Order: sequence, then C-alpha cells, then structure tokens
Amino acid sequence: MTKTRIKTKTRANGGKIPRIMFPEGTSDRLLKAINTLASEKICIPVLLGDEDDIRSMIKHLDLDELENIEIINPEKSESYKQYVSNFYELRN
Repeated sequence: MTKTRIKTKTRANGGKIPRIMFPEGTSDRLLKAINTLASEKICIPVLLGDEDDIRSMIKHLDLDELENIEIINPEKSESYKQYVSNFYELRN
C-alpha cells in the first residue's frame, strides 16, 4: 500500500489514522518505510514476527519512531486462528 493510498483512506475515514499490519517485520527496507509513515503520523503500524528479532533490527537501524511499536508474534498469540482466518479472507 502506497503512502498516497494510505492518506486517501485516512481522509475517507474522517481523518482517523488507520492501524496497518505489516508482515515482513525484519525487512530493512520495510522498517525504514514504516519509520517514515510513523514519523509523519500517516498510520499506526503494527509489525508481525518475532519481537526480539524485530526490536534488534529497529535498534540496529536506529529507527527512533519505531521504538514503542506494537509487535505481534502470530504463532504465540491467543488470536492465531483468527489471524489466519482473516488473512485467508483478505487474500481471496
């Protein structure tokens, strides 16, 4: 989803900042982009993956805006089955 598309959805949603989940939590490129989105208050990012690995990458890349980001490890979450079901529905 592009930055422009997120801004459009925000305006259409009455200015409410969307909460968006990103599955590639350890991708350098994605983390840098999400840091920009967070700093510009374009969305409330949520990362999926191993929290220790993601926090390590955030620290390594010095991404201050992501210091307190919500991270969900789907495999350890009580909502795992619901995540799988929602993801499946979105992909079809």
